[in-house]
Amino acid sequence: AFCKQLTKSIKQVFDFLSLRWNCLHSSEAVQGTDTVDEKKLVIECLMNWIDFTNIPGLEVARQDLLISVLDTAMLDQELIEAVGELIACIYHKYGCHISELNALIYPRVLRLREVWNTILQDPQVEHDSSLLETCETITKIFVEIAEGSESFIFSSKAVQIGQMEIVLQLLECCRFKYDLNTSLLPVRFFGNSLCLELGEANERKMDAAEIGDRNGVDAEDFVLNTYNPILGTVLEIGLEQMCVDESLFVLREEGESHNDDRDLVLSEDDVEKRKEWVLFCKDASEALYSDKVLQRLGMLLQEKIGEIQSSEDASSVQWAPIESILFALQAILPDVRDRQNEVIHWLLETVLS
Repeated sequence: AFCKQLTKSIKQVFDFLSLRWNCLHSSEAVQGTDTVDEKKLVIECLMNWIDFTNIPGLEVARQDLLISVLDTAMLDQELIEAVGELIACIYHKYGCHISELNALIYPRVLRLREVWNTILQDPQVEHDSSLLETCETITKIFVEIAEGSESFIFSSKAVQIGQMEIVLQLLECCRFKYDLNTSLLPVRFFGNSLCLELGEANERKMDAAEIGDRNGVDAEDFVLNTYNPILGTVLEIGLEQMCVDESLFVLREEGESHNDDRDLVLSEDDVEKRKEWVLFCKDASEALYSDKVLQRLGMLLQEKIGEIQSSEDASSVQWAPIESILFALQAILPDVRDRQNEVIHWLLETVLS
């Protein structure tokens, strides 16, 4: 009953919030900290009225106030976090099934890629907490939309309404090297959603093939052909992120003990990063059947070993990429199925060659 009463008052509340928002953006408004705080308050009120009332998603998409907030606050670093929470609220409540909301939000969110690229070009990004916080907020927004749009992202409609751009931005977020938490946020999306969807697509394709459903096979082939390469890219990013400082690798003299104080000593960030990426490797291995992930890791290992063998300068050899691949393999191998024996045999030959 209370929710219904609130819903009846939406027009008056939105009119008031629109009036206040326009006043804060008028030429007469004195800009400063107080103004920013009031703008955040308007955005928070808008979010709460969307969240706690029965307003239909189609009506939300038609609100001039929402359009104005997205257009004026999305690229404002002082307001971007508040806008991110508003977008998350909308996708949590309505999902991705209202095309008018997608058409309103997607193009505006994709502008954040420009903000991201601008920040990365700033030489002070590593030491500027406000820039790092903005990058984390942008990542959260893209993750929220990806999680709220899974059914569209993993379909043939994905290339039509911008979801692929969302996924590509998430790949860039995975590469972020200045803040661990930011780079790990999309890893959980890829580990949970992407791996699971590809595993299910494989099963749906086999089921469709059994009953002779050509359209079903084609639909799953689209998903697999589109996203298997992305999975491979995520895996390569993970291996890059798991690489540790080359200075930690010390060649031991013949007969020297392996239990001295020169064993690898990793920072807390390195340990956390490896833990999350190993979980992703395990998710990928389980969802896609271990042989595909093992083969991919084996080919990368073969490539790195080939680079070392062809190198004429021993001092230029990089051991970290090989160690990260072996680390990932070590995590996956205990859980492989018996039918991967041939792949394991090939891997051993690759390592020992």
